[in-house]
Amino acid sequence: MSFGISNSVMSRVVQVCTPELFHQATSSSVVKDVCSQIADALESKRRGEMNNEDFETLKTQLKKRLPILTPHATFRNGRRCNSDAIPSGFSIYDIDHIPNPRGYWEEKKKLLAEKKIGVFMVSGDLQSPESKEPASSKQINTSKEPASSKQINTSKEPTGSKQMISVLDLIVLVHVTPSSEGLRLVFIIPDGMSLADAQKWMSQQLGDEEYDVCVKDLARPSFIVPEDYILFINNEELFKERIVTYSLAGDCKSPERLAGANLKVQSSNLKVQSNSDVQDNRLPGTHSHPAVSSGSAIQPAQSGDSNGTAAGDLSPAGAHPDACPEIFPTEYQGIPYYQLIRKLIELLGGEPEHGSRNSFIFTLSCYLRYLCDDNPAWIKQIIPIFGEDQKRAFTTVESACSRKQSHRMPSIVRTAIKLAQEADSKAKGEGSYDDEDFGDIHNPESYFYNIHQMPQKLPKLIKLLISKTPSIYRPAVSQAVFPPLASHLLETRFRYIDNVEHEATLSSILCAPTGSGKEAITQPINRIMADIRRRDAEQRERERKWKDECNSKGANKDRRERPEGLVIQEVNIDMTNPAFVLRMKEAANHFLYAKVNELNLFDALKGKTNQHFRIMELAFDLGNYGQDRVGTQSVTETVKVRFNWNACCTPKKCRDYFRKVVTDGPISRISFATIERRPCGSDIPVYGTYDAAFDEELKPYIDNLLKARGLVNCPQAMRLAKTLVEENAEFSRLSQNYVFENLSFRANVIAYLKACVLYVANGMKWEKSIEDFVRWSERYDLWCKLKLFGQMIYDADNDGSDIRKTSPRGPMNLLELLPDEFSLDDYVKVRQKEGYEDNISKAKVALRQWEHRGYVVRIERDSDSYSFIFRKLKFLKGSSSTSSGSSSTPSSY
Repeated sequence: MSFGISNSVMSRVVQVCTPELFHQATSSSVVKDVCSQIADALESKRRGEMNNEDFETLKTQLKKRLPILTPHATFRNGRRCNSDAIPSGFSIYDIDHIPNPRGYWEEKKKLLAEKKIGVFMVSGDLQSPESKEPASSKQINTSKEPASSKQINTSKEPTGSKQMISVLDLIVLVHVTPSSEGLRLVFIIPDGMSLADAQKWMSQQLGDEEYDVCVKDLARPSFIVPEDYILFINNEELFKERIVTYSLAGDCKSPERLAGANLKVQSSNLKVQSNSDVQDNRLPGTHSHPAVSSGSAIQPAQSGDSNGTAAGDLSPAGAHPDACPEIFPTEYQGIPYYQLIRKLIELLGGEPEHGSRNSFIFTLSCYLRYLCDDNPAWIKQIIPIFGEDQKRAFTTVESACSRKQSHRMPSIVRTAIKLAQEADSKAKGEGSYDDEDFGDIHNPESYFYNIHQMPQKLPKLIKLLISKTPSIYRPAVSQAVFPPLASHLLETRFRYIDNVEHEATLSSILCAPTGSGKEAITQPINRIMADIRRRDAEQRERERKWKDECNSKGANKDRRERPEGLVIQEVNIDMTNPAFVLRMKEAANHFLYAKVNELNLFDALKGKTNQHFRIMELAFDLGNYGQDRVGTQSVTETVKVRFNWNACCTPKKCRDYFRKVVTDGPISRISFATIERRPCGSDIPVYGTYDAAFDEELKPYIDNLLKARGLVNCPQAMRLAKTLVEENAEFSRLSQNYVFENLSFRANVIAYLKACVLYVANGMKWEKSIEDFVRWSERYDLWCKLKLFGQMIYDADNDGSDIRKTSPRGPMNLLELLPDEFSLDDYVKVRQKEGYEDNISKAKVALRQWEHRGYVVRIERDSDSYSFIFRKLKFLKGSSSTSSGSSSTPSSY
């Protein structure tokens, strides 16, 4: 029996909850801070300082930062969905809207302790149901003498003997909910009951007629609360691996009959099967597998009617944990061992026949030596024995570990790792655009903390442009407005920190799932482009009249030359290369602009050599582009590409479109944005009205852009660019993520140009809010790029390598993950856990860089030249200050 734990309700990735993970979460400063804020807001509501709607909105937002449990189930693929659920045997019971949850529990605890139910002892001891101490602190009575009047007889009795326990003994966890207005119970489900049946039964025990009938979803999350919110916990029953089988003497589907019914109980304190019990409980036709395997922390126990060794049921040789007191890791580079073993078995031709089991175990053990530190005890815990005698199988493992073998990992093992990583990545949605906690955005120490939240104080122009937009679309709109704004500039230049002059060459892609509301950017763009469209309409009318005149004359008649000054800025992307070159020539240094509903419309410019990607690059670089033709009627020109554009697409189409050029340059030159996915059943977002007053307020900013000429010097933007470069460089050093570093170079140029556009539009006046907004904008752009293309860039740069080169969660500060004093081996293990290659040379280079930068100091050296000990000078555990401004986002967001 296991249950799950996850970083937040927004994440779909779930792992098996251990006591360490549970108590680490309940003692987390984030959990304490969130629940404290909710409690403060509740007091404000009770004092009348906050209305109920605002309180509920704030509470919902804050709870998204809390880690969660999934008490009802674990999940086969580590992904929280009902189809993959493995029921835990637990049920949640919620009591909402009670003014005093602690007092309520004290009252009900006495009631539940008095309610007795009969059980049949299948095996083992029962603890006292009436002890006033927490269950986790109770001692099991193992004496042969009768128990006291307040204790249940704990002597060993024959199987099937009847005992009495209280309803309280079935409860394993009770805590106050994060809202401080409710109570949550986690209890063991009696056998034969569904979640709904168990809910109804518990409501009868509590005398609660208005219980929450919706708590019957196996994937339902339960928010983790601080330790002082926990009123009762039975650690042994909550975390021990066991099988619980309750069945009613009468109708098991009738909860009403349970109060006086007899139950059959088998559990840990209500006793777990011993190893000998498991070994003796073999079924015919199962290749001598135990009917119930002890399982592992990552997979369900093998069912009693399983035949053979199912791929998902590879378990540790039927051994009970007591037989292997030493505890070993359950994952290799983030991949569960049973998945790696499954792939190795497939590569070796499948499970062995009866006569070849021993030799197969020998071969498999030889390969597992590379994954288990050449430790036979470790291998014994994870290797399947395919029905072979355990003693003989373990002797074979010892024999395999005693032979000499190459220090180089065999190709078959590398292939198994690669296949398992690919399968795990697909199952967990690693690198998926729907993985809401990518980049650890709910962690206050993360570089991308709360990346979807814009700064509280915004530049006046941005504040105006998003004022009519629902809040969920505002980050996307705030990025989409820059290409049309920049298209109003003419011959206006900005000198970057490398002394290279740039024009405002800005393009943006809004990448979000179907139906997410990508059209939110349309109205703001329409209002910005209104003046250009009016001028374009006049020029298009001149062009139309000239074409009509030419068409009215015969082929041999003299035709008037093409009119001069046909400056048409907004173009239709569905045009040929000659038309594109001609439009740029006639624009006379004005920017062309296009809004593209789908990326594949760029294919019209593709030509024979994928020129559409080259045009994207030249548009940012302000490079030369053109064509030479022989014909007198053909366009022969070379022009500078001044072309700003907006495009929309879905994540899959975006990845597919850029897949072959992911490392060639277009991606880093484009600003990306997304739209946060709304919960199912959310209300429809409502827009404001874009009226004449909006246009009138926008006009001064547009006029300022139209008036600007020449080289514009903005010292504040220059200082900001230098600061952002250093912040990105420091995070690159700490995360050792070279993809982040490579993308950050041009992302910083884009951010600088956005700052300059805002500066010019504001009448050459700088605002402090511009700095906050541009810093957030750059990190938001980088987060979107890493989420979309991070793994693809790694794969393309390391083609042929079998080892994953990136963490699917995004770049993280590796120094924060290390203890205050650590060794080279500790650092290498952290790198491996985060998905980096196992390369001692690169690890040493990174540590030398940290030492040079003053992040760490070397304090000790053993006789082994590799055994350095380092002490952190920054990002100390438990320190309130990280001593580095680049590790966290500005306070405004």
